[in-house]
Amino acid sequence: MVLRKINLENKRAAFEMSMSTIIVIVLSVSFLILGLVLLKNIYGTSSKSINILDEKLGSELQKIFTDENKNLVIYLGEDKKASVRAGTTDFGVGVASQSINNVRVEDKSKIQYKLSLDESSPKSCTKVIGKTRTMGLFAQSFDIWLNSTAFDGPVSKFQIRINVPASTQVCTQLVEVMAKDFTVVPEGEVIAMDSFTLEVLKKGLF
Repeated sequence: MVLRKINLENKRAAFEMSMSTIIVIVLSVSFLILGLVLLKNIYGTSSKSINILDEKLGSELQKIFTDENKNLVIYLGEDKKASVRAGTTDFGVGVASQSINNVRVEDKSKIQYKLSLDESSPKSCTKVIGKTRTMGLFAQSFDIWLNSTAFDGPVSKFQIRINVPASTQVCTQLVEVMAKDFTVVPEGEVIAMDSFTLEVLKKGLF
C-alpha cells in the first residue's frame, strides 16, 4: 500500500512538472513572438508608401484641393517626409495637381512634373553619397519634364518610386517637385512647386 501511494505521488509530481514545463514553453514562445513583432515595428519605416493610383485617394485629394485651396499636393502627411530604410524597394510617394482653371485633363502629357535636388545642405545625400547615387535612388529622371502617371477629370496624378540599396549611408535629401499645365497654352504654365524630404534610415533587422 505504501509503495502504491509513493508511485501515485511520483506520477502526480511528474504530471505537474510536465504541465509546468508546457506552460513555461508556451509563455516563452508567446513572449518571443511579441518581442519580434515589437522589433519589427521599431525597425519598420516611419512613413507609409503611397500608391497614388489607388482610387480611394481620389475623393480625398479632391477634398484637399477644395478645402485647402492647393493646386499641388505631395501625399506624405504634414511633415512631408519620406522615411525609408536602407534595403527598401519600390517605396512610393504620391503627387497630385489640379489643372489651371479646372480644365479637364485628356492626356498624360497635358500636365507634367519635374524633379530636382536641393544640394544646399552639407548633410544632404548629394554630399554624403554623391549626386549620381542620390539620383539613382529614384526611378524617375531629374531636371526634365515627365508625363503624369494617371489623370481623372482636372486632377493629374504622379508616382515617385524610390529604391534604397541596403548599403546606402544614412542621409537626408530635399526633393523639389514642380507641376506644369499644358492644357491652356502650348508652352505650358507652371501650376505650383512644393518639396518633400527623403530620409534614408539605417537598415533594420527585418
